[in-house]
Amino acid sequence: MSLYQSCRSLSRIERCLGCTTRRWIYFAPPPPRVSKRINVLKQLAGSKWGCAQSTLNVTHQKCILPIITYSCEPLVTAQQHTLQVLKRAENQALRLITGAVKTTPIDAMLFTTGNKRIQELIKENAVLLHEKLLRIPGDQYWKT
Repeated sequence: MSLYQSCRSLSRIERCLGCTTRRWIYFAPPPPRVSKRINVLKQLAGSKWGCAQSTLNVTHQKCILPIITYSCEPLVTAQQHTLQVLKRAENQALRLITGAVKTTPIDAMLFTTGNKRIQELIKENAVLLHEKLLRIPGDQYWKT
């Protein structure tokens, strides 16, 4: 890529309500890192010697969930169809952990594993970020 092309691609930005965003930011089907880690969870769940549900749950919480919730605070205002990609990845992991079939309600799997919905995690992270921004010393922007 030449310098001209890279500068041209950087110029594809839009301003909306005082915020600068890039036009090509969108959500594709599950991020490749999540897909690879769900494959690891599949291998653990489908092994001959078996794997305890608690082990699978810890693997999900430590390896998959951080990727799904990384920098998720802006998703508080996202529409439902944007969150579908994350919900699908989470539901697939829950089915692997519990060994449930597709007709099992998501709420039942969440209750069994003790996990929270992805929307709740996003809201909690957004509130935490807001509180952190309010406590930046000498900054008046977030306090108004």
